Amino acid sequence: MVNYTRRAVRGAATVFIFSILAGFLGYLVRILFARNLTVEEYGLFYAVLTLVGLITTFRGLGLGQALVKYIPEYLVKKKKDLVKSTIITVALLQFIIAVFITIILFLSADYLSLHYFHSSASSSIIKLLAIGFILVVFIDVLNYSFQGFQNMLYVALTNFSKMLVILIIAFFGFRLNLGLLAPTLAYMFYPVILFVIFYPVLTKKVFPQFCKIKTNFSKKLTKKLFKFGMPVVVGMAGMVILGYTDTIMLTYFSGLEQVGLYNVALPTARILTYFSAAIGTVFFPMFSELWARKDRKRLRYGIENVYRYLLIIILPFALIMFSFPKIIIRLLFGSVYENASLALQILSIGTILFSFAMLNFNMINGLGKPRINTKIVYVAALFNLIFNLILIPKYGIIGAAVTTFVSYGIMLCFSTVWIKKYINAKLPWSSFGKTLVAGSVFVGIITLLKSILVLNSWVEAVVCIIVGGVIYFEMQMFIKPKNQNAQKRIIENIFDLKVKTENKNKVINKIMEKIIKVL
Repeated sequence: MVNYTRRAVRGAATVFIFSILAGFLGYLVRILFARNLTVEEYGLFYAVLTLVGLITTFRGLGLGQALVKYIPEYLVKKKKDLVKSTIITVALLQFIIAVFITIILFLSADYLSLHYFHSSASSSIIKLLAIGFILVVFIDVLNYSFQGFQNMLYVALTNFSKMLVILIIAFFGFRLNLGLLAPTLAYMFYPVILFVIFYPVLTKKVFPQFCKIKTNFSKKLTKKLFKFGMPVVVGMAGMVILGYTDTIMLTYFSGLEQVGLYNVALPTARILTYFSAAIGTVFFPMFSELWARKDRKRLRYGIENVYRYLLIIILPFALIMFSFPKIIIRLLFGSVYENASLALQILSIGTILFSFAMLNFNMINGLGKPRINTKIVYVAALFNLIFNLILIPKYGIIGAAVTTFVSYGIMLCFSTVWIKKYINAKLPWSSFGKTLVAGSVFVGIITLLKSILVLNSWVEAVVCIIVGGVIYFEMQMFIKPKNQNAQKRIIENIFDLKVKTENKNKVINKIMEKIIKVL
């Protein structure tokens, strides 16, 4: 029998670890670019990359997510011919769309460089990135295919390798004094290198029958893919509206300084979404498989446990942001951005709601109901638009942060209602309550220690976090027998052990032996 607990935990851990590493490489890439380009060149490159990246969001038309949805279903039904046909159909459709968009970018490059970017150098960057725009199609298809096969190691490696290859190409490009061409060529050629590496992985390791099975194109399959994908892309458009409304209105009503402060607070708070993103990446195809198997019992069990443990994990990190906003902002961006502290405090708590909402969205997609997500996103986007108009002119970034907080809450509430409707999963309210009490104690201890200690601010923060963190996780150990038994089953499933609750030392030793053996 398939061990879904072990698959979920190990997959999520793999994606999370490599996401952190990829994020670190992403910062190195930005540092490399910043140190080898002028401020104007740096801004120009990322302005062009943002434009092309925004178009990329809609190029896929949700077909990549359709791959993640239907590959597990066809594998359950043992229809491997449909698996290959789905992969090839998605690749061809996205390639055709990408070629069409690239032609438009080529034809409009000179106009955009003159009237939008106000720099003649941007024309060549647009054209070269447009070529890379076509090539990225095949990497996206490979990545979504890995996710559909639930091989999270290759999903994680693909994303990590992207940033590593960009870093290496750009480094040597700058050594050759290529200037703006260095980052441009890095983003243009990385898809070629990744395709050479990961295409054989798909066809020889993940799906060895790929080259042997005949591809069957059909109007029925294409229609099915678009039927799933279109609501997804419409929902993505709603997320873009939700994400950019704050910045647009702050620009108009409050000025660029407020925009800069808000764009320090929001991305910093969203670091917390790494946890739910890793879990969602794993759960999307897994839910699709379980839904196809009509295994409602495991769906409910999975949902209830992931809710319980996601809050336990994410809450202390959110509370650290809430308790030390100025130190975090000073560390990452400098003291000139400290006025974003209150907005960061609001958004750090709001991001907890957003993390659960995004997890719900992945589950709903796995159930084959993307239209529900689209409706929820547009309700939240409409609320965001109206209340930004009301609050931003008077309260600036605080109004934007409060509106975003409530918008996240709306997405969480509606998505949870739909999850309960289809799966009848029960929210672990008692576990939530205990975790929130532990979180309150965590904040209380930090507040108390901050008022007592007279130390360097960095040392003080470390001491407060360690003491508060130890007490927080100790409080999590005071659990009811029912939850203790659930934890026992989870440990058994993850590490293939038979756990006796009264003999914890032996359990820990066995787990360490397992880890050492794997390493």
